[in-house]
Amino acid sequence: MAYTSKNFLRKSWKREKTSFYLKNVSAKHIALHLPSGLLRIDRGQRVRIVSEAQELPEVQQYLQQGDLIIEEA
Repeated sequence: MAYTSKNFLRKSWKREKTSFYLKNVSAKHIALHLPSGLLRIDRGQRVRIVSEAQELPEVQQYLQQGDLIIEEA
């Protein structure tokens, strides 16, 4: 089968990474230092992020303190 630009994109794209929402439920703004850069989450704001971020020590610390909660995407 010859790949044209139309069917190549359809065959090659795969969604492998899962994501979730991190919600800031604290009374302060939170700045996360992620491998991809700084991510600021304001009070009451939620951001969509890849599931691998849950394993980062800084994210785990905020989750344990109750400053961040996880919501399903």
